[in-house]
Amino acid sequence: AAAVQLQQESRMVLTKATEMAKRANDELEQQTLELKAQQEQIERNRTAENERHVRLEEERQRLKELQQKQLEQQQQQQQQQQERLLAMAKSQAHEDEFANWLVRDFMNDNHYPACIVRTSPDAVSMPINVNYLIVTETENLLDSQEELISTPLNIKFDFITNRQQFILVAIPYIVKRSSHRENVIKVRQSNGVWMSMETNEPTFDSHK
Repeated sequence: AAAVQLQQESRMVLTKATEMAKRANDELEQQTLELKAQQEQIERNRTAENERHVRLEEERQRLKELQQKQLEQQQQQQQQQQERLLAMAKSQAHEDEFANWLVRDFMNDNHYPACIVRTSPDAVSMPINVNYLIVTETENLLDSQEELISTPLNIKFDFITNRQQFILVAIPYIVKRSSHRENVIKVRQSNGVWMSMETNEPTFDSHK
């Protein structure tokens, strides 16, 4: 009987020890899970904070670039306005200077003028020859940033015989794709180099 009682007590002690060990393991696993969850939450918070900082920096950079772009556009508009006013003043000065010069139209198929030439009253009968140039014959006319907006022309006149040192030439052009580009007229020199000339934009009552 004493041996049986001893065995029962041993089983009870073993069972209790097993339960305590299991409880300890369960508590350890729970603590491990809670610690892992806390670490994951800390990492999520850190990631969210970093993303917030990145978004704030991107927004700050975007606003900075927008302000810079608006400033550049404003400066460009002011410059264009100044250029327009200067061109208008120069055009008015030219018109006043050559107010008595005669206008001669050189028509193309009776639809639109190839160009309009103004000469002094003394050269009203001076022969002027106007021909279209084939685009392939205008090598090196444009660089990579330029756009052809009118047909190249070959204009000839005898300035010695007619005592006409120069003529005024107006060339019609199509509206260019970019409003930020300046219109220029290029003249081909005897060495084949195209040189930009000073220009303005006159209007003619007969061609509006």
